[in-house]
Amino acid sequence: GAYMDEVFLNKRVGHFVVMMLDYFGSMNLANSRNTYNLKPSALKTGDVLLERWQRNGIGHTLVVKHIEPLDAGQMVAELSSGSMPRRQPKWDDAVASKSYFTSEYTGGEGTSYDGDEYVKLGGGIKRWRVTKNVNGSWMNTWMAADEASWISDTDYARLKTRPAEFGTLLGEPDPAKKRDALLVMINDARNHLKNYPASCSARERRESAFRDLYQVAQSAFGQSQQAVDQQYRVLDDYILAELQYQTSKTCCWNSTTEYMYQIIADYAAQEQTRAGACVVPTVFKNSNGYGVWKSFAASTGRALQWKEWTEDEPCAQRNVAVDTELAHDWTPWCSLTH
Repeated sequence: GAYMDEVFLNKRVGHFVVMMLDYFGSMNLANSRNTYNLKPSALKTGDVLLERWQRNGIGHTLVVKHIEPLDAGQMVAELSSGSMPRRQPKWDDAVASKSYFTSEYTGGEGTSYDGDEYVKLGGGIKRWRVTKNVNGSWMNTWMAADEASWISDTDYARLKTRPAEFGTLLGEPDPAKKRDALLVMINDARNHLKNYPASCSARERRESAFRDLYQVAQSAFGQSQQAVDQQYRVLDDYILAELQYQTSKTCCWNSTTEYMYQIIADYAAQEQTRAGACVVPTVFKNSNGYGVWKSFAASTGRALQWKEWTEDEPCAQRNVAVDTELAHDWTPWCSLTH
């Protein structure tokens, strides 16, 4: 409250921002009282795309910022989003945006870690409901022009096809441009991790982009996965490996800093030189705490730069002893030529 008082001299604006923070998260927008499900072909700027990978807790809200028609009935669409931990809004290009539209997290096929079907978690492309007088009663509904554009929130068979439909509806650049765009996505995620090394969403974005890069490199350039890793992988990818969100308390730690990243990176570099030969990098994650990096920070005169773990978002996995790494489909670090 004191912070908001200092920032917002106009208290109405401050109150509005608080309401935005509280009620515009994916868990609220997924509710059919606020938005309704949209057919992919009806996409417009101002619509929202939601990722929901769990019934309770955070997801991802993305806003449709730009649409451009292409030949043969296709289009390109660009999304803007924030993140947890907080960052400035990021306006993604068509390649990065398409990876969101086609994700199973957006109400597609597949099942979450908790056993819930993604399609039943409320993700996908949405449009805001509007208040309208219907036969003398005010209703929270859609405009008449959108009557043919909505899909019932219980029509799961229809809803789960939308990510695949976007795969066809959204156009693709030529392979070289797509490769370059994927590399930008990878570096964006890496840069975010240099400020917030605990960020599980950035780790996931990086690996999702690599999986797409493997495909385009193989199909368009005849390049193997190992060749891609040899050319583009860096040590950071291995020390900041992808974690299973629901069983990793690190994913709730949104207040890690660039100073902590430097401590983690320095420890990993020393780890490689100390043994005199390549060693499997220690992944930055909870393993009965974070004592390895805390001790290293103290031994290098940076004890005050290391922060203790805090529950920066609701964290059902707060008491896990050891975080869970996801299965990695990369080439092992020590199999690369350094």
